Amino acid sequence: MNNLFLKLVILISMFEFSNIIYGQNNFLSSRIESSLPNNAKLKKIEYKSFGYSISGYVCDNKFVEGKEIAIYSSIYGSPFLIIKGIYFCKDGISYLESIFEAETTIKMIFKISNTVYQNNLSANKKISSDLKIEISDIISVNGVLKLSGGRINIVRTPSDDFKLTISYNDKTLEHNLEKKFLEQIIIDANRAYTENWLNIIRGLSSFFTDTETYKNEILNSKNIKLTFLNGDIFEGKITTKLQDYDFIPNNGKYTFATGEIYKGSIARIFWEEFEEKIPRKGKMSFTDGSEEDGDWLIKYNVTENDLSTAKTLTEKHTLAQKLFNEQQRKLDDEKKKLNQKEEQNRIAEYNLRNSLIKKYGEHIGGLLIKKEVEVGMTMAMITEVFPKDYFIVKKSVVKGIVIEEWLFSKEKMFKNFINKSNDPNVNVLAMLIIDNPELVGGKEFPIERLVFVDNILKDIYYTPN
Repeated sequence: MNNLFLKLVILISMFEFSNIIYGQNNFLSSRIESSLPNNAKLKKIEYKSFGYSISGYVCDNKFVEGKEIAIYSSIYGSPFLIIKGIYFCKDGISYLESIFEAETTIKMIFKISNTVYQNNLSANKKISSDLKIEISDIISVNGVLKLSGGRINIVRTPSDDFKLTISYNDKTLEHNLEKKFLEQIIIDANRAYTENWLNIIRGLSSFFTDTETYKNEILNSKNIKLTFLNGDIFEGKITTKLQDYDFIPNNGKYTFATGEIYKGSIARIFWEEFEEKIPRKGKMSFTDGSEEDGDWLIKYNVTENDLSTAKTLTEKHTLAQKLFNEQQRKLDDEKKKLNQKEEQNRIAEYNLRNSLIKKYGEHIGGLLIKKEVEVGMTMAMITEVFPKDYFIVKKSVVKGIVIEEWLFSKEKMFKNFINKSNDPNVNVLAMLIIDNPELVGGKEFPIERLVFVDNILKDIYYTPN
């Protein structure tokens, strides 16, 4: 294919898109113009043999750097704009800085030449040839992503990389793109949209507004920054809501607007709850200098509802500690009371033992301490450990001999127990224990019936096992 045919292919393609693109003046000047030399003149140079013309300031047979030039196609008679921008040279190569507006606004630098053996743009028609335009660099990109609706902004950084910013209704995503990432986009656009530079630009615009272009780069990075409308900031690895294009935190550092910092993973299915509730799995740093690692609600034995009156996470943490300390004080008080009761019982049992042994001797006193009875004991001995009120008493006199039969009664025993207690709840508890002593680890009362003759125990009937 000869140069003339290549030229015609490019220009025909330009003509097809001229009404869509150039009719809207999509290439705009962007570089700040420099001062104009005294002998510079505004000219329109016709390169009739090659079907294009260039308008701009010319001085000493060169286009003036820092000034706008406009290139037109004249292959079909009436000229139409191909491209315009601020012209400049670097290392003997000619460039044009221009802004392209369509689906996106792309500020680009084009390498431009019309000489055979040099990479520059000449105002001398004698050494000119076909016009060559190719993308040299991208400075910035602005537009709206097709699938997610986020507003995209890409700008070059001082380190020669690019900062990607995507603004959504509820948050802003930030990420640093390496220069090779944009270079690959240009390569992909070249592959997809032929070698016509205008088609490539349209392809770039399409690539830049496609969320899929950035998705893998974003999801594979561990240094994404999300800034939410409420002031919260997340830095780390992100994911998406199922198959959606809504990017959400996954694992990293989450700084709350109130100053607390959470470090750890955030499962996708819990994200919406995480936005509303207390993070509990990772490491939390609070504004008062305290820290927690793991589920501190379980640690302090509280629920989120218990902490609902507190606003910030630090306030909730302080409240959780306060409630926990109050619980511990109550438990300590109860334990102290229990220990005191046990000590009182131990002392009472010790005193009772000494008293019974002192009154009845080692043998009888020892049996009574163990709540055991034997034939020959007196009623007074028995009532030391088994009150007469526990029994239904049947008394008879035969030939002057007094016979008493004591029948054990659960009802009488617990009635006696209730009468001695000041707790109103004891009544219900006692009635339950009467029929179900095993509920409290109890056993059946060991004695079923006792028979006394003239105040001396003669028969013992034990409760069947």
